[in-house]
Order: sequence, then structure tokens, then C-alpha cells
Amino acid sequence: MWRKFIRAGFVIIALCQAQGYAQDNGDVEPVTSLTSVSIKASDFSYRPSGGAEEGGWNLWSSGFVISSIMAQANGYYTLVFVARGDEAQGVWPVMRITVNDKVVSEISVNSTDWASYTVGREMKPGQNDIKIGFINDFKGDGQDRNLHIASLTIISPEGAPNPYPVSS
Repeated sequence: MWRKFIRAGFVIIALCQAQGYAQDNGDVEPVTSLTSVSIKASDFSYRPSGGAEEGGWNLWSSGFVISSIMAQANGYYTLVFVARGDEAQGVWPVMRITVNDKVVSEISVNSTDWASYTVGREMKPGQNDIKIGFINDFKGDGQDRNLHIASLTIISPEGAPNPYPVSS
């Protein structure tokens, strides 16, 4: 189990460096045996809720979007969501992550700036549906809680080929 946490930590560092969020000071061994695919929220396979906005997708009411991917190997996949939120009544939006209809995590998206939120999940080869739900909408008293999603990056288990998006 510790190996998964350590691996996820190295993956986050590598993603941050690749996206310009952190500088490599030479203390971290580069992660070269992991492969990934990134999908913009506007390219998710199913978007019944919300709408497009600059830089992402806005879930302005309770709802969800789905990104379907084709995994090519068994293993532990790391899912990195780039999201931001609009707070209302002192409460941030909650993003519920499900994979193949099983809840993986509920995450408080507690930043008005784009930030990365990471979860891991065992997946099998074949189609896997990753659902991002907004579960605590609020609008009133001049406030509007919203969840904004920019992208999803799926990082394969070590040595496994890249998963790829399933077309809608």
C-alpha cells in the first residue's frame, strides 16, 4: 500500500513539473516508466450537465460529466483532476469521483484557482467510465456554488501502455 502512495507522490511531482507548477531541484528522480493521457473537460465523452467556459467545463447545478477510457492493462491507475470551485455559504463544491459506478472519492474543491486533485483506482482492461459529479449545489443570498473542471489525466501503472479516450 505504501508503494501506491509513494508512486502517487512522484507522479504528482512529475505532473507539476511538466505543467510548470514546480521547479526540479535535482532531489527527485524523474519518473520515466509511467505513461499518461490527458483529456480536456470539453472533450469528455458525455456532458449532460453544465456548459463550456474558458479553460474548462462549468457544472453550475448538481450534475455530472463522464470521461470513458479504454484501459489496456490491469493495475492501479492514478487519476488527476484539474478543477476549481466557487464557494457559497462558507462551503466549497464537492466533486464525487466514481469509476464504473463505484464511488472512489468525494473531494472538496477548495480553491478558486485551478488546482490538481488526485485519486487512485484499480482498473481492468476494457472500457472504464470515470464520472465526475457535483453533489452540493447551492444558489441563494447572492451566492452561487459551482464546480469547474479543466481536465483529467489518467496515469497508467508502471510499464503499461497508455489508456485512450473512448469516442462518444
